[in-house]
Amino acid sequence: MGSSLEELGAKTDDSKLAAIQAQTALVTYQNGQKDKARLQFGEAIKIDPGFAYVYKIWGSVELREQNIANARELYETAKKLDPKDPYIWLSLSKIEEKIDNYLQAKEILIEGLEITKNNNLLKLKIARINSKLKLFLLADKQFKELLSSEYDDLKINYIISGLIHNLKSWGIQMATNYYYRDALEKYSETLLYIEQALKNDPNDVWIKKENKLILKNIGRAYMELGRYEEALDHFMDSLHLSDFTIFWKKHNSIVYNYIAECMLYMNKLHEAKKYCESSLIQYDNKYSKELISKINVLLKR
Repeated sequence: MGSSLEELGAKTDDSKLAAIQAQTALVTYQNGQKDKARLQFGEAIKIDPGFAYVYKIWGSVELREQNIANARELYETAKKLDPKDPYIWLSLSKIEEKIDNYLQAKEILIEGLEITKNNNLLKLKIARINSKLKLFLLADKQFKELLSSEYDDLKINYIISGLIHNLKSWGIQMATNYYYRDALEKYSETLLYIEQALKNDPNDVWIKKENKLILKNIGRAYMELGRYEEALDHFMDSLHLSDFTIFWKKHNSIVYNYIAECMLYMNKLHEAKKYCESSLIQYDNKYSKELISKINVLLKR
């Protein structure tokens, strides 16, 4: 117990007692006794008012309860007591993100970078916020700079996941504005990083999900560019990676529709109708029904 308390920064007898009291308060909170937990946190602060850990753990509870003002006050106090702790800066940033104040969240992290001597966790969070602010080029540069840092494979995947999300979002924005060639470039780069992440950790559920989705996006970009064979290859790959949960049934339904569209553009009407019917088997949708009606008209000609 002693060594674990020291890891929390408890070096004096008072701080160790305060840490134990704060951990007791956390257990009380987890057991649903919120008011009692707050009293216990207060007692922990009385034991050692200068111990940052107590304010951090209480702040995390208030943040979980969406008590933004209380959480901010507690973390601000923790910051004054232990300004070099990057997790305090991350938590203060998270508070601002909770209320969609991304610019302020970013400013907090930039200030924290100066004090923590360019902590990589803060750099990563800044890159993620820049991505949310749709500063895709800047975020891309920041993620790639972080990849050159020394990390083990799983930590590399944490960086790569941010890069994947940024590139995919960048591609979606381009596709929304009908820049399909540029979108295809970003989607294809996304796929390369997904493949790298899967080599590092083949069981990463989020990465595996993104793999299926990006293949669909690449297929859609090829389809819009009139490159139907390449579109079909990627749509089929996406289907082969999917399962039969509700989420993927909807995904598969959309992909079958796209395949049907490609077949229609290639004047393969019977194949197009077959894939529309497959789409409806996966998920009942208005678009497939309309497309089948259109195909039936063409087949009668």
